[in-house]
Amino acid sequence: MEETKILEAMKEEIYSFIATDLEEGERVDTVLAIKINKSRSFIKNSIDQLLINDKSCKLSKKLKKGDRIFIRLRYNEISDKIVPQKGNINIIYEDNYFLIVKKEPGIPVHPSAGHYQDTYCNYIMQYLIEKGIYLNDAGIIHRLDKDTEGILLFAKDKYTQEKFRELFKKRKIKKYYFAICYNKSKINLIKNKIYLLEDYISRDKTNRLKFTTKNKEGKFAQLKFKPIFFFDEFFIANIKLITGRTHQIRVQFADRGFPIVGDIIYNSPKDKYYKDYGLLLYSYKIEFLHPLTNNYVSIICRIPDRFKFFLIKNNKKNII
Repeated sequence: MEETKILEAMKEEIYSFIATDLEEGERVDTVLAIKINKSRSFIKNSIDQLLINDKSCKLSKKLKKGDRIFIRLRYNEISDKIVPQKGNINIIYEDNYFLIVKKEPGIPVHPSAGHYQDTYCNYIMQYLIEKGIYLNDAGIIHRLDKDTEGILLFAKDKYTQEKFRELFKKRKIKKYYFAICYNKSKINLIKNKIYLLEDYISRDKTNRLKFTTKNKEGKFAQLKFKPIFFFDEFFIANIKLITGRTHQIRVQFADRGFPIVGDIIYNSPKDKYYKDYGLLLYSYKIEFLHPLTNNYVSIICRIPDRFKFFLIKNNKKNII
């Protein structure tokens, strides 16, 4: 997992007032939303201290005429590195703590130099703001490569975000991928046999856009896969990612002679399939214990049509 590092700037706002006879019997959060012109959801997520008559209380408490209300809000100001932007997001799971979206290929996860908009962080930032949630990094938990499609998680608060990052560090989150690969090295892979790949991944010294397993240094990378179908010069791999390094699946496969179809970085910039099908790597499943409720969460997404179209058109022997 590669974290996005964005500086945080905390903002604090303090309000105090006395409840009027018109506000008697109303919930505190309802009155506050009108008084300070902020949504109830924003108040709930930003509250640092709430006192009524110098005693702590809940936002659901009903007011009496003459009650003295004091509230302090603390929240992260929106970073100028992530601009809230309306965009299409396919939410496949959501609760009070986080959401899971299905990322489309070709769209970056977060802004980078020269590309500050049209990323999932921009879209999620806008989505959360509409719910009264302000996180300067859009609650990003992990990332996928720009051309990779599939499951992506975002937190709705900093505490949940840190809990998820702890799960990733402890390898408590199980992630599964499908990939359609070449077998250029003509390795005699056995159908449904589980293979373990272990390497040290570092940036390629001759091409800064790439990573490599050949320098015998860098970060430890581990995954398991099994070939589930063979056809012509290709095979389909079902992959269980154990560590989460940048370009991990792509570089570990490519350096062994079976690059992923449509990979214009690790196969060839002239890969003839990229234009019609994109990168044929898909994050289709994720499993973990919910960090707040301890319930087991398992999310599966169906295989995209572009994978099916590739199989239909290129499976000349009709093996599948």
